[in-house]
Amino acid sequence: MPKVSVITPTYNRASLIGQTIESVLHQTYQNFEFIIIDDGSTDNTEEVVNRYQDPRIVFVKQQSNGGAPAARNAGIKIACGQYIAFIDSDDLWLPTKLAVQVRYLDTHPEFGVAYSDFYRFEYGADGKRKKWCFGVRGATGNIFAQLYEDGFVGCLTVMVRRECLQAVGLFDEELWRAEDYELWLRLAVRHQFAFIPQLLAEYRVHSGEASVEKLDHRRWILRALEKTDAINPQLIKSLGLKRRQRHGSLRYSLGVLSLCSGNLEQARKCFRESLRWWPFHLLALISLIFVLFGWPGVRSLGWTNQAAKYIFTGLVRKPHTLRMGLSDGGYWGK
Repeated sequence: MPKVSVITPTYNRASLIGQTIESVLHQTYQNFEFIIIDDGSTDNTEEVVNRYQDPRIVFVKQQSNGGAPAARNAGIKIACGQYIAFIDSDDLWLPTKLAVQVRYLDTHPEFGVAYSDFYRFEYGADGKRKKWCFGVRGATGNIFAQLYEDGFVGCLTVMVRRECLQAVGLFDEELWRAEDYELWLRLAVRHQFAFIPQLLAEYRVHSGEASVEKLDHRRWILRALEKTDAINPQLIKSLGLKRRQRHGSLRYSLGVLSLCSGNLEQARKCFRESLRWWPFHLLALISLIFVLFGWPGVRSLGWTNQAAKYIFTGLVRKPHTLRMGLSDGGYWGK
């Protein structure tokens, strides 16, 4: 019986899934099953997977595309392992990933979930691979409050006890994005998380993501938070001003991305909502004044024209990002 069940959902990732498979098969810890759920791919994903004649690979072909959460749930339902680990079909694990986490959970039964730091990597226009540390903040224990403020748990680093998933339920299939973040919040209500301060995985960044895609992702994050608020009213109440600040910051980022997409009306709405949630959000105030009155309005705050442009164009070029939902880029093919 395998101790670990590795679950990979995939959709049209034939060009990349081979690298993911190899990173799993080359783990120093070998007592695992590898469940790959092909969620209705129309490319040659199945052909690529079948090249790996390893008895631990369980390949399931679904006829229709149900989305990443449904595909992961299909894998969980047939999993046999004591521990469940996730990796998307374009991400990579370092060789000791499973060994480190199995050893930790075996010796620390008080923790239901283990996660770690990881690298991000991408290929530039010149074809060169660039890699950098993500810098996970690394909370251990009851991390619900910290996780609510910032989704810092990367799906590709998580290992969770199967009984913990059974206790809180699986991925919400109505959330097509940010479903991992919502599940981690649900788990954090009832179970302790352990941060392992090692770089154990590599998350692939796909360059050229449009502002509209980032905007859509933030909206799903907001839905995940709203669901969490609804099912945990007393716990949410204990967050106090941190909840208001979180919602204000999220709506601010929605406003910036709406502005980048050219939707001024939506940007105004988001900046106003941001200030309703968190009246002390200075950047939201500056942004709202800009979309309402232009540069003259911003200058009326006392800044010179050059300073105002420097501040605001900086926001547009590098909008505030919220670090969660890291799984979805690896599931979707182009």
